[in-house]
Amino acid sequence: MFKSGLRFWIIAISVLIFLGVSTNSTITSYLYQTPGFIPSISFRFLSLLTAIILIMAFHGIGLVSCPLIGLKIFPKYMELPTRFFIGYLIASVAVYLLGFFGMLHKEIFLPVIFLGAYISISKIIKRLSNFSFQTKVFQKKIEKVVIICVLVFLLGRLLTTLNFNSFGDPLNYSLPSGRDYLKTGGFQWFEHAEFYWQSGLSDIGLIYLHSLASHPMLVQLSAQTFYYLTGTLFLLLILHKGLFSKLIPEKHSLWIAFSFIAMGTFRLESIVAKPDYWLAVLFCLILVFLYEILSETIIENLLSFWTTVLMLSGLCVSTKPTSILFLIPLAIGILFFGKYSIPLTKVRFWTTSILAASFGLMNTFKSIYIFDNPVFPFANNIFNSQYWDQTATEGMRKLFGLESGRLIDFLVSIFKFLLGHPASFILLTAAVGSILHNKAKNTSTKYLVDYLKILIFCWVIGLAFWVFFFNPNVYPRFIIGFVFLTLLLTTIFSIHILEPMFRQKNQKWQNYFCGVTLLLTLSVSHIDIDFQQARYWLSSKSLYKHWLDKSSLSEVQNYLNMNVNPKTRVLFHYTTKRFHANFIVYGARIFSPRTRFVYSKDKNEIMEGLKLIKPEYYVIRKDKIGISGGLLENKLFLDKNFRLLKSFKEYLIYKVDINFQTS
Repeated sequence: MFKSGLRFWIIAISVLIFLGVSTNSTITSYLYQTPGFIPSISFRFLSLLTAIILIMAFHGIGLVSCPLIGLKIFPKYMELPTRFFIGYLIASVAVYLLGFFGMLHKEIFLPVIFLGAYISISKIIKRLSNFSFQTKVFQKKIEKVVIICVLVFLLGRLLTTLNFNSFGDPLNYSLPSGRDYLKTGGFQWFEHAEFYWQSGLSDIGLIYLHSLASHPMLVQLSAQTFYYLTGTLFLLLILHKGLFSKLIPEKHSLWIAFSFIAMGTFRLESIVAKPDYWLAVLFCLILVFLYEILSETIIENLLSFWTTVLMLSGLCVSTKPTSILFLIPLAIGILFFGKYSIPLTKVRFWTTSILAASFGLMNTFKSIYIFDNPVFPFANNIFNSQYWDQTATEGMRKLFGLESGRLIDFLVSIFKFLLGHPASFILLTAAVGSILHNKAKNTSTKYLVDYLKILIFCWVIGLAFWVFFFNPNVYPRFIIGFVFLTLLLTTIFSIHILEPMFRQKNQKWQNYFCGVTLLLTLSVSHIDIDFQQARYWLSSKSLYKHWLDKSSLSEVQNYLNMNVNPKTRVLFHYTTKRFHANFIVYGARIFSPRTRFVYSKDKNEIMEGLKLIKPEYYVIRKDKIGISGGLLENKLFLDKNFRLLKSFKEYLIYKVDINFQTS
């Protein structure tokens, strides 16, 4: 395409120009606040480009790191996601180490992003220059329909992502952990860091984004897009090329994989709960490598595959401890039905295991370092921490649904998972019908049978964990591995049984089957909501104006943003709305040792709580105000002791006096 020397300068200068724009607060603020179609589109495009550069940076780190840890061989179609996640793991572990030593600084991360992005982009361009492009013409109309449906869905979800309809957790997804850790220069306790225990490796690793983008909205939109691209697109690639196409022709594996990324069951996780969605993607990637492991006979390849599985497992554990709920069952299943594939006599296997375990414990080390408790906020009666108490632990147990339930309710919940994914339900029905009528004849290799046994065993143990630890209506993201495996196992079993039918020459019934499934998948994908959100793209309003008009809470936050500074502390009566705030947010929760006083009826307890966190403002939603309950929910008490600054449509803002009379 062009010579290596010229390529170096073009890529290097392009990345440097981009870094100069994204880190320039004057340019980003202008694009965010200026009315007009071009500034609005430019800001969104800058967010998309920021996410892509970040992905390229981690992929470049993976390109360098993989050979160093012995990961030299993996399936062709898994190169991009594997190198990305390994690169992200290595880069994030570096963040932890710098945090422990108090050396977190932007000046360290910017060169890493630059070098990683350059290596990745250079490698991709070099491959493209040696690639012969050929236009693939789809002979069948149904194949064209599938491609169009996939592209429309991906575009619609991307348009939604580049708006600000959802930022995930209001206290964490705006990434205050990265911002505040950069300010302090390391991992340490500060008063509003109570909920940073839940900031796992997938969150803290995005501290690189804080060094890449200066504007808070640019950070948020870029983070959303980053998770979208590495979640939805990677999941589509992994399922389509890495798993389903090994069992049936690719033209059918595509629409089945599409049904997974578009299903309603994952709507919340894919849009809001980003780390949980990542767990589903990583779990799928691990299962793909497990399939390769069971069918591999060359020891060098086997060691490379096991290295990948172990490293990805470490990434899962440090991303969120709930990954143990699917990793432990999977490990037990492998020991029962795939033990022959484990190179127990190889030193490299055990060395990698120790390294992966260390990476998996990084978040545990962080919790010990900051909170004096490796499993903060739980087990506080064993690991005493001054930042939590037993009442808070019980409150968390109730919030997470750590309660028992009836067995029939669990079965109903599983049925709801299937209804949220019509393709699995239809495939399962067809497969069972074929078995009953003895029309499905299929031969199975030993490794495929063992693979199915491992998945079934993993599902059974996962169900036992769910029944034992959670109630039937627990948030799906807490059992994301079980939800994913339920649908994945159903689909794998079904397409395995129906495999001869997918390969027969008569395509008429396949077209009908595919068409019905596509329609049902789109009907539960919320694609209509995506395109409703996309209408803002056609407006001449600035992104700032769109955010301001979004809700009454946006008006409240805007009022505060214009009248406070980044060190100002604001206490919010707990709300699930999204925050775009240039101040310190305290969300009142009944289980929080620092903010549960909001629900108290004791004046002295309220005063002590206010003196502890020292908020300057208190915000409460009007429908939370009543004459019963906590005193800070009582308007008479608020008007008597605090000064009402402003009344909005749905919210009230008070100026807090922490020395009010308690008599």
